Amino acid sequence: MSAEYALRAAARAEAPLHVSSAGLADPPHGVLDRVRDYHAGRNVDVSPHTPRRVTEQLLKQSDLVVAMSTDHRDQIADQFSAEIPLFNEIAYGSSDALPDVHEVIENWRENMDRSVPYVYGVIDHIYNGIPGFIDRMRSFSR
Repeated sequence: MSAEYALRAAARAEAPLHVSSAGLADPPHGVLDRVRDYHAGRNVDVSPHTPRRVTEQLLKQSDLVVAMSTDHRDQIADQFSAEIPLFNEIAYGSSDALPDVHEVIENWRENMDRSVPYVYGVIDHIYNGIPGFIDRMRSFSR
């Protein structure tokens, strides 16, 4: 979701793009208040976001599908036989994954002292990578 809104915000001036996000499981929540507020600090309103799941149709309609983590990429390959790049591959030329907080911090909801800085760091990493993503995304598109 963060990459969707960061890319939309940056691409608004670049070119008209349709950007959307989807997950592999039903999300346990909507946009957390802290996450919404952190994006708002960048003048990006994520409050309209509605979580949804990846589908075969969505993959077929998309020119570029991107995973944040290797786990996400591998699940999409297994479920849909689709090979997709990682965000970091496009944005930074790196094969490093960008895992969700629940993949990194056990009991993340009870461990906000570690979770909040991790999530903010991921959001910052995404925003910082968007210029490189925009520069290289066409070479990864179908």
